[in-house]
Formats: sequence, structure tokens, C-alpha cells
Amino acid sequence: MSEAVNPRGALSSKELSQYRSIISSAPRVIFHRFSHLDDAACQWFLRYVVGIPSEFVFMPNNAIVVDQSAGEIGLDVVAPGAVKGYQHADGSYSSAFRFVVEVFFPEDCKEKRALEPLVRWVDGDDNTGSATKAILGEEHELIETVGLTNQFQAYKSVFSSHGDAVINQKYAEYVLQPLYLHLLMVEEAKEVVMNTCELYQSGCVAVCIGHVPAPARGYPQSLLVRRAIDEGFNSPKIFLYRDPKMGLGMIRIIDDIRLDEPDLKKFIDQYNSSEWFFHPGGFMAACGSGTTPRDPETIPVPTDALIGMLNQIYGG
Repeated sequence: MSEAVNPRGALSSKELSQYRSIISSAPRVIFHRFSHLDDAACQWFLRYVVGIPSEFVFMPNNAIVVDQSAGEIGLDVVAPGAVKGYQHADGSYSSAFRFVVEVFFPEDCKEKRALEPLVRWVDGDDNTGSATKAILGEEHELIETVGLTNQFQAYKSVFSSHGDAVINQKYAEYVLQPLYLHLLMVEEAKEVVMNTCELYQSGCVAVCIGHVPAPARGYPQSLLVRRAIDEGFNSPKIFLYRDPKMGLGMIRIIDDIRLDEPDLKKFIDQYNSSEWFFHPGGFMAACGSGTTPRDPETIPVPTDALIGMLNQIYGG
């Protein structure tokens, strides 16, 4: 890299391998002083996710020097031997964070899927100055206030006297790493759902038969909604679960229905099911949940008959 290198579009497998080799073996990775979220995220990713042992060096932005002969590389800076990010057709750039994630995880995998929400936030923040504006189309003040960017600013404020290295390390350890590990658990739980649960749609009811691990709760219904849209079907209105570690229950997907309708209660009552709980807000009805689990085999309401009744009441 004899000059500033900013890839345009997707890299070839050979180029990805070259960048992985350069970054992995670099004795020093050069960043600018007074870090932003992008370079802090790069440092976290390189140190904690892929385990790069390189020294991180912080230089003034107007005096960046990358010693390429010594194998150094710069990230999120503009200088010979450095990568700012992917350069788009309009001249703008992606985040350097997106660049390093795609270099080390070029193929689809659970790690890359777990990183994607973080990448989208950092990319939006770095490219427009507002992650919510980039993602939602307009800036959302509350989300920005509690989002990754302002959290990083909070660490900069509290630990400003300690310098970039300490600020970024603490932010990595207490924000990005726990969040990533949780998102990785979510991806692993999604894989369990896909491999062990029966998922289907019957009329207006999205059905999941099998155990959904806690990190993946909410995933089966969102998956079935997306599947219905992709296949041109009407989206389901109700999610029904039959989970051996939770019980049998229903959660509404759309907000304009209530799951405490008299006809539904009457149907369930015929099975002498006094243990059913109908939430006063109308959003769920269940015999067993994450907080009060029941073995669905001990619940006398037939699942197929319940699905039929839900379609009769709410399918119009």
C-alpha cells in the first residue's frame, strides 16, 4: 500500500486475504487522537473479537505517519498505508469498522450476523453524523441519547484525563463486548430454533412448536411475518407457541386485536382450564410462560382446535 487505500465496493477473496494478513501481522495499527466511535469500535473488534496483538498508536490527524516498511497499517485515517473505509460512488465512505468486520468475516456466519447491528449503527453515525437519521430517515433524539454514540461520549467525558487508549478499552469492556456476546447468544439461539422447532403459518396464526431459548424469544414470530411477506401471504396476526419449557400461549402480533375476547375465553373454559391467564392489556393469553412454566402436555386445550378457533375469531 504505497498510498492511501480506500476500497471501492466488494473486495475479492485475494484482497480480503491480503488485508487480513496485513492487519493481523502489523506491529502497530495507527489511529487518530481524540477517538470517535468508529475507531474505538475498530480497536474493540481487533482486540477482543479477532485477537490482534498489535500496539494501537494514536497520532494527531494532521501528522499521521504509517511506516509501511515495518508492516504498519492505519485505520480510520487518511494517509499513505491507511484505510479510511469503503469509498462509495459519491465519494463518501463507510466506517472503518465495517471494513475490518468484512475483512475478517467475509462470509455469512453467526459472528458476522451478531456484529451487523453494531456495524449498521457505527456506519450510519460515521457517514452522516447521526445513526438514527441514516437508519430511520430522520434523527430520533431519544434513541441517539441512549445509543452507542452517546454512550461513547459518556466514557470520553468520565475518563477524559486517561487518554484514548483507556477510554476505548473501558468502552470496549463494558459496552461493546457484553453487547456483542449477547448478540452472539441470540444468533446461536436462533440456530437452535431453526434446527429444532416446527414453524408454520395457519391462516392468521403463526405457530411455533418446540422450545425457544430465552435469547431468541420474539424471533419465531418475526421470522414467520417476514416469510409471509416474502411469499406474498397475509401477515399473521397472532403468534401461538407450544413450548415444552414454557407451556401453551398466544401473543398478538398486531395491536388492534385483543386476546381476551369472550368467544376465546368460552372456548378455553370448556376444557376446565382455570390456570389460563388473560393479560388485562389484551396482548397475550397463556397457560405457562417464561416466568410460570408449564408442561404443555398437561394442558388439555388441543393445539389444532385452538388454532382453528383463533382463525374463526380473528381471521376475518
